[in-house]
Amino acid sequence: MSLLNLKSDISKSHKLEEEDVLKAKIALNKEGYYDVPDYGMTPYSDERMFDGMKKFQKEKGLQVDGVMRPDGETVNALDKSLAKHQSPLSSSEPDLPPKKNCPPGKQNRLDTIGIPGTSLYTYWYICVDNPIPSGTRW
Repeated sequence: MSLLNLKSDISKSHKLEEEDVLKAKIALNKEGYYDVPDYGMTPYSDERMFDGMKKFQKEKGLQVDGVMRPDGETVNALDKSLAKHQSPLSSSEPDLPPKKNCPPGKQNRLDTIGIPGTSLYTYWYICVDNPIPSGTRW
């Protein structure tokens, strides 16, 4: 069974299912082929996602077309690669990415999202307004 379990093709020329886009982004991020933008992970396609798909395809020796089909070679290769991350929910601490270098007045906030029905989650940091002004004494 596919971990990604896509409903339809993902390509620039198809109407995309938001859940499929999120699954693709999570999988690509988990494998190091999608950097989450500063505004976070969205269910909408972007150039980073398609560039990551092509880079993954190229590095795995697949047809480089920027397309993911539910039972296609790209999804199968991603599933195989993701299987090594599949672990029980009671596993140890997650692999966290390095924190961002936030500008003054901002702080790191950890965000996460997972593929429904699996124990695959991806994490990223975003810079948010610091809720406590610097120099505040307690």
